[in-house]
Amino acid sequence: MPRFRTPACIFCRGRLAARQAPQEPFRGFETCTPDELPEGFSFGFWATLALVDMPRYLAYLAGRFESLGGTIDLRPVGSLAEAAREAPLVANCAGVGARDLVPDPLVRAVWGQQVIVENPGLDTFS
Repeated sequence: MPRFRTPACIFCRGRLAARQAPQEPFRGFETCTPDELPEGFSFGFWATLALVDMPRYLAYLAGRFESLGGTIDLRPVGSLAEAAREAPLVANCAGVGARDLVPDPLVRAVWGQQVIVENPGLDTFS
């Protein structure tokens, strides 16, 4: 069951599993029992992590920033260096577009596309 909720973030308990145990022990996490592990996995632990809907969370943060007197200037830039010449502080929220801003061809999307659906009653992740 989520313990805490913000406009776009919940803290949720879930299981993280691996096919091999790590070399160093995980301190501060509850290790899964063998019957709690998915088939084919030999190690896992339970953790409470923040699950964040980033577009909603960034909108929430921008609103808070503006309510405190901050201003946000949205305009295209060709590089982070160009943005830094224009502003003393730059928040890079470009996502996979950061590959072109840095530039760094090794930057890549990790999670891929997401589909938002109504929660059917799940209270943990796995």
